[in-house]
Amino acid sequence: MRNMAIDMGNSRIKAGLFSDHKMLKVLVDLEIEIDDLHKVVADERIDRIIASSVVSDVRGIEKETGLCNVLKLTPDLEVPVKNGYHTPTTLGMDRLAGVVGAFQLYRGSNCLVIDTGTTITYDFLDDQGSYHGGGIAPGIELRFKSLAEHTHKLPLIKGTPFNWEGYRRFNSQWSVERGHFRN
Repeated sequence: MRNMAIDMGNSRIKAGLFSDHKMLKVLVDLEIEIDDLHKVVADERIDRIIASSVVSDVRGIEKETGLCNVLKLTPDLEVPVKNGYHTPTTLGMDRLAGVVGAFQLYRGSNCLVIDTGTTITYDFLDDQGSYHGGGIAPGIELRFKSLAEHTHKLPLIKGTPFNWEGYRRFNSQWSVERGHFRN
């Protein structure tokens, strides 16, 4: 049985291909677009899909994939954690998916689930399987853009991985990188 998990985020679509609980492949960024899902599903011989989105309704995804047995992660879907979020319809399904994943992997443990992307989210799941919400902060790219747009001399750093080897380079770019990747 080959399965696909699709996460439609604010900035990109990500998909993981699985067989017998083992991840076979990850598709990220330009490798997959919503319009290409039908071809990917056929090429990869996918049997089942679970999909979530923070930007659009996943109810029409059967048309995009050609499958009729797509499980849609929505606020109405029953999940194995107690959702203590006061407004479940405003909770990003990516956050709920992360908490459910933590529950499955670390059942009986307190978990802090951190997810990075357009935003950085921090979510708390207690050892009883109750989700207590968490925090949302700007992601790395938003932080870089904000510093460049709201300061006079700091540069826009784009697509630059932090270079730990250059720790002796004390300059503005290094300081901005360090402030984002060390905090």
